[in-house]
Amino acid sequence: MSCNASAYSASHTAESSLACLAIKAVLMFLETILPETFAKRIVAVILLSVDTPVQRIQRLLDMGKSTVYNLKKALNNASSADEIVSLFQMKPGCGRKLKTGNVLDQIKDEINQGFYTSLRGIKKMIEDKYGVILSIATAQRIMKRLGIKRLKAASLPANAEPSLQEQFYNDTMKPLMKDAQENKLALLFMDGSHFVIGCEYLGYVYGSLRRFVRSLSGRQRYNVLGAIDYVTKKVHTVTNTKYITATQVIEMMYKLTDFYGTEMPIRIFLDNARYQKCNAVKDALAELKLKYNIELVYLPSYSPNLNLIERLWRFVKTEIRSNFITDFSSFCAKIDEVIESTTGTAKAQIDSLIHEEVQLYNSLKPVDAHSFVMPPKKKVS
Repeated sequence: MSCNASAYSASHTAESSLACLAIKAVLMFLETILPETFAKRIVAVILLSVDTPVQRIQRLLDMGKSTVYNLKKALNNASSADEIVSLFQMKPGCGRKLKTGNVLDQIKDEINQGFYTSLRGIKKMIEDKYGVILSIATAQRIMKRLGIKRLKAASLPANAEPSLQEQFYNDTMKPLMKDAQENKLALLFMDGSHFVIGCEYLGYVYGSLRRFVRSLSGRQRYNVLGAIDYVTKKVHTVTNTKYITATQVIEMMYKLTDFYGTEMPIRIFLDNARYQKCNAVKDALAELKLKYNIELVYLPSYSPNLNLIERLWRFVKTEIRSNFITDFSSFCAKIDEVIESTTGTAKAQIDSLIHEEVQLYNSLKPVDAHSFVMPPKKKVS
């Protein structure tokens, strides 16, 4: 080999090494701000545009041969910058095959049968049980592919009797709902709620740093005994800052009879709290029945799911959440304002919450001794 040839070879090797280092450096930088697949595609398209051989790109970037060939073909057929930009976009199903592909069904069964509360816990389970090392982001993609979501757990009353609830709903509750809709009677759901001023109603606050809110000393509580009209969504209330007792229940009964009068039958669903079934309430009811067509309809024991006013209380607590109020009278006024909105600005929301459908537990299937799942409803074609 001549001296000139040797010098050229050494120079070319040096340029190639420098090019490799530059390409790797660019790729490393892009991967700090982009997913690995996107970064590789961008570099591959640039290399293809300067006629770098496909096999060399494949080796440099550790990409599949068919992927690079397809990029080259698409680049050659591109007639505008927009078409080239589209080469950087990943379509559903593109990219590497998931390492968990052959055990996805097993992972889904394990999650559904287990009790996993975080992606980190699921990631660790996959690593421990199946020997597949994943990132949190990959574990999240697997959950999406499997149709698994982070769902809020619901409580099931320990002594609830699903069959009794279903029978009560079909035989008593549903017919009264129908009569109320046809304006044959006034149907109400009654229950009490206790609102304590302070940090009980903290929610989510946007910001770059977590917010800490000073709690209040003392314990000031606003008690609301409410009765919501199933049709109009008007809420009748009796309030105080001490306790809800039989006295407030009787006051509510008189308030409702004054409002609806003698022409409209009144039916009130309520739970079996002792102060709502005591002799004082029974005596007051007997006295009212001499003039009014009023009945108290007690729900089956341990059936908060059947008392639709519980949905109203959740709505109220959501509305006052993150509204930090230090003045107790303002706190009570805010609660009253939200309750009054059920027939005004919040009417549509309350209509979507309080309707004929109720939560029944008759189709629950056990996962273990303490938890259950409810199969999805079958779609009616």
